[in-house]
Amino acid sequence: MARAVKRNKLTRFKFPQTVLIFGLVAFATFIMGGGIYDLLEKPYSVLPGPGGGWMTVHPLINEQTLNESLLSMSFYTFIFAGFFLSYRSSQIRYNPRQFKMMLTIGIVMLILGVIGCNYLVFLKSTLG
Repeated sequence: MARAVKRNKLTRFKFPQTVLIFGLVAFATFIMGGGIYDLLEKPYSVLPGPGGGWMTVHPLINEQTLNESLLSMSFYTFIFAGFFLSYRSSQIRYNPRQFKMMLTIGIVMLILGVIGCNYLVFLKSTLG
């Protein structure tokens, strides 16, 4: 006599791995860019400058504007995307044109992200 196998009526929902990875990267860029500070402090987008203009980078090292936070998040996204495109280009074997194009775009995005982050730190140090 064959026994009937009991199956669990509640099947587990499994997240796709790519969605999980991109979600973790988005969460990491949100944290590194100062998203929690933005939620708790509700900073201004721009500040009045000393010459009557507007400043988007706060001169104090322990404070930031909303635009500065969004810029840093976008630069971190460029860095992650540059690493990802460079990695994916290494998996292309039979199309050298696509390999070179993806590698070049990845390296350019990586360099733009690093230069942008360093420029924000430079602005922060010279203004304050």
